[in-house]
Amino acid sequence: MNADTRNFFLNLAVVLFLMFGFGYVPPFPGLNEMSMRVIGVFAGVIYGWIMIDIGWPSILGLVALCLTGYMPTGDLLASAFGSQTIVMILALLFLAAFVQQAELTEVIVDFLLSRKATVGKPFLILFNFLLAGFLAAVLSQCLAVLVIFLEIFKEIVRKTGLKPYSAAIPTFMVGMAFAIVIGDISLPFKGCAILGIGAYEAITGQTMNLAAFTVFMFPMCLATIAFYVLVCKYIFRVDLSLLRNYRHEPSKGAVVTPFKKISLIAIIISLALLLLPGIIPKDWAISAFFGRLGLGGLSLLILAVLMIIRVNGEALLDMTRVANFFPWKVFFVLVVLLPVAAALSSDAVGLKVLLSDLATSMLSGLPPFLVIFAVVVLPAVLTQFANNMVVTSVFVTIICFMGEALPFDPAVLSCLVIMAANFSMFFPAANPMNAILFAQRDLVTFRQEAGFGFISCMILCIFLAVAGYGWGCLVF
Repeated sequence: MNADTRNFFLNLAVVLFLMFGFGYVPPFPGLNEMSMRVIGVFAGVIYGWIMIDIGWPSILGLVALCLTGYMPTGDLLASAFGSQTIVMILALLFLAAFVQQAELTEVIVDFLLSRKATVGKPFLILFNFLLAGFLAAVLSQCLAVLVIFLEIFKEIVRKTGLKPYSAAIPTFMVGMAFAIVIGDISLPFKGCAILGIGAYEAITGQTMNLAAFTVFMFPMCLATIAFYVLVCKYIFRVDLSLLRNYRHEPSKGAVVTPFKKISLIAIIISLALLLLPGIIPKDWAISAFFGRLGLGGLSLLILAVLMIIRVNGEALLDMTRVANFFPWKVFFVLVVLLPVAAALSSDAVGLKVLLSDLATSMLSGLPPFLVIFAVVVLPAVLTQFANNMVVTSVFVTIICFMGEALPFDPAVLSCLVIMAANFSMFFPAANPMNAILFAQRDLVTFRQEAGFGFISCMILCIFLAVAGYGWGCLVF
């Protein structure tokens, strides 16, 4: 038996004990047997997500929750699979898969990097490069985008003569690491954003205003990218002078077909429709229509219309074609997270009161900025060593638990957590993209990449704590 197999079975044993055996441990002060069973399921799911995978631990966690006796199995499965929130999430994940299969990445790259305004302006080239990565990640899968952009960056290195191991290399690589990842939270139908929204709704019992989320998150992502470029120019004073004469050559295969054009228009219209219920006045007649549909029904209606539309005789959204892009693991993470989060926050479990009291005792007397900074920096650091979806789910859950104990809007803090948990930029274990970037030993050393990434992350955390909280208070 090799080491990997031994580690798997060891981690499996821990997961099984937490999910099915922790409930038999004598309850801690302030807790009861039900508390121990539910906490064990939650801990087992989190441990499985971090140490093994995020797919089957989610499914097994749902089975374990059924055995806790928290509620009848039929009611529990109905809350897991049949709530309006999970129907909305299912539809949004299909929409996200539709966006990925539209293949618009190279079109975005060519458009932004071929602008005449970038000629002779190295830091504008850097900004457009990161902006293109961000927008491509909004419309595609992050890892696929990174592979394309890494090749483009190597082409830039060859054409401009950028020296390996110079400060310019980690500037681009660290920028790629976070600009592409935050594309996965910028809109409410992206995977990591859906996890955060689902956790918020499960704990608070309130529906996240998708229009407010988008108005906060999308501009904040753009502002963070711009701020990073300014930091590189005016604080780090990175020398990018070799980029002054760089000219981007458009990809030969980047053809804007009628299908791609219609797909992009459909994506924009679909997003606008999802945001509309949170924007229009409540006294308008159409508001009653949206109220009857709910976000779940509206999401399904959008999917149905996209399947009906034909382009050259083919369905715009073809279920068979989109199936390869559907993130089933994300779906099952939410399927277990919603009922587990609801159980943890219930009076029967009693954990909410304990956490609120603990938060009050720990945070009382601290300046408000330090509280907000802690809310930002903790997930930003932990996400370097754990899956960003796991960190997002756990921290949004904790923040919403503490709701009344914190003198801040939980919706604003949840958005800050969602964003901070995706500043995965200074350690190779943060995500598969970082592992690829750190492996480019012919261009950058581990120390360069990690050091530049760590300092950049801390500066961006300060920016997010100040500008993000201020912007959130205006939006929500």
